[in-house]
Amino acid sequence: GGGMDEPVPVRSDANLDEEIEERFSSMQKAFLKCDENKDGRITKKELMMKCKEWNIPTSEAERILAEADVNHDSTLDFNEFAKRFSMSYNRGTPKGNTLRTTGKIGR
Repeated sequence: GGGMDEPVPVRSDANLDEEIEERFSSMQKAFLKCDENKDGRITKKELMMKCKEWNIPTSEAERILAEADVNHDSTLDFNEFAKRFSMSYNRGTPKGNTLRTTGKIGR
């Protein structure tokens, strides 16, 4: 029985911010994972593929791109991506407390 082909219902309450924050310990990892062809840019297509993979609405890809694409070239470079998602990653840390860790992170 090929039950693997069942479409997984899209979780309408899910969003890319939370997914990326939960799945990746750093923005670099998130960026590299989303940048499928490793050209240093994340396209709308690449973002939409992630949405499908994570069962979240593809409208999230459009929303993030609209918010993060500063130079309007329809792709996100790491700076744009980092600027957009630093909100998610920095929520838990007080301002001025940059993530400077000594040694290796035990995760």
